[in-house]
This record gives sequence, C-alpha cells and structure tokens, in this order.
Amino acid sequence: MMRCSTSLLTIILFVLTLGLGVHSSADAEEGQAYSLRYQFHPGQVIRYEESLRDDYVIQVQEEVDEPFSFQASGKSMKVIDVLEDGSAIAELQINWVTIKIRENGEEEAFDSRTGEEPSVKFQALAQIIGRPRMRVTITPTGEVLEAESLLGDGGKPDPSTVEVLRRLPEQPVRVGETWKEDSFIELSLPDSQLKKKVRLQDRFKFVSVENGVASLELETVVITPVESAELQMQLLRRQPAGTYQIHLERGELIGFELNQNNEVPGFTNRPSKLTFRQKHTQRILPVQLSDGNESTFR
Repeated sequence: MMRCSTSLLTIILFVLTLGLGVHSSADAEEGQAYSLRYQFHPGQVIRYEESLRDDYVIQVQEEVDEPFSFQASGKSMKVIDVLEDGSAIAELQINWVTIKIRENGEEEAFDSRTGEEPSVKFQALAQIIGRPRMRVTITPTGEVLEAESLLGDGGKPDPSTVEVLRRLPEQPVRVGETWKEDSFIELSLPDSQLKKKVRLQDRFKFVSVENGVASLELETVVITPVESAELQMQLLRRQPAGTYQIHLERGELIGFELNQNNEVPGFTNRPSKLTFRQKHTQRILPVQLSDGNESTFR
C-alpha cells in the first residue's frame, strides 16, 4: 500500500490548532458603500461548529489508494479585552472533536465526547480539548497581529499563519465590487535547504446583502509559476474557493463554505497522479438564554 509523505493526522492537528464578529443598514441600496468590520465586546463568547472533509486519490501506475479524513469540532472564541482601535484580545479553545481517518488501508476514529481513552495517535489532540490553547490579537478586518500559545509550551506562532476570521476589505465596498490581496509563502526545495518564494492571491467579490447579511466570495490562486511536482504538492491544500457571510449589524462571521479540487500529476518517477478534494464549513451557534430559548444575538 502506498504511503503519503505527510500523515493525515499531522494535517488534522495543524488545521484544528488554527483558529474565529460590519457596520451598515439592512439590505443594499443602489450604489451604497459598506465598511465591513467585525465588532468585539469584552466578555463576548462566540461558539461555532466546524467540519472538514479531505479526500485523496493517489494513483501510481495501476495502483490506487484513497485515504481520507473527516473532522467535526465545536470551537469558541472568548474576547478578553478590546483595544482603542477596536481590535480584540481573544482566547481560542476547542470544546470537542470527532475524527475519522483512513490511510495506508487502515481506519481509526476518535470522539472526545464519549469519554473513552484515545489511542496513542490521538492523545496529543485529546490533551488540548477544553483548554484555552491560544491568545490572539485580531483587528476589526480579521487580521491577526499577535499570537501566543496558552498550552505552556512557550510557542509564538507566526501571526500570518493563524486564521481566525475571514479577512474583510480595508476600504468601503459596494455590492458587485471585487478586490485582491497578495501574500507570499516559502516552499522547501527538494534535497536542499533553499526556499522558493511563491506569491498567492486572494480574490474577493462582494456578492449581495440580504436580510442584513452580507455574502462574499473568495478564491485563492497561485500567481508564481510552479512547475515542479514536489513544489505543487506543498500547494495542494492552499487554493480554497467559496463563500462566507457577515452579519452587518452585529459584525459577526455567520459561517462559510470553502471547497478545493486540486491535482498534481507526475509526483513520482513513475506514471502517477494525486487528486485532492476538500469541503470546509463553519457555522455560528446561537446563544442559549437563561429562559431556555435560543438567540443569535450576543
């Protein structure tokens, strides 16, 4: 059975340890510009559910393997303080998680809500559930300025690699308007300590405003030509496309759905192709009121 160079569990742990609030009126008026901003309040707790399904098809000559991973989780973000510019200092936490993976012909699963002892493969993940794991400083446009681990390991992740909220435009935008944001990543050259700098571009479109909710489209494309299969493999999971929704009055991320469908031919010295498909969703959870009812207002 074929083996991937990076285990699915390693990828799952990376995604789980990533991280999660537009001023305007109800529906869009013709030509109206919106200043899209998240709003934060001290003591605010935002809870949401997230799911991520990854499917691979790995073909080498006539041999085919189809590993996959599925994870669902409940996460929360608690606002500790709000700065003068509206940025929030917030703590991120994973409240529960369920995972199923299949790789190298074997399946394994873990559900933190059952109380069962996790296998060795999932013990590191189980230890961070229910604990504040990261403190971030995040701007009203969703940019992470600072990040530090709260797990006692002294870790300080690069803020550019920590994603909590979907990014919003700096300038006011109108329905139908598009904009772009560039970023750069470094790919490891094979058999070398050198890196190749690659330019990515996030392409956005402000699609609509309905019932006080703004819908935006996102597509990430690779701008720098990358011909090597070894380098294309490192970009396999970095090209999402989909939509997300922002509640205008409350300044909250309501949810998103992002998909990927990428492939890398010739990743071995034999006839080969690797296909990757992903579906990534998130939805905000309503607040449970003291009278037992629910409300989406915070």
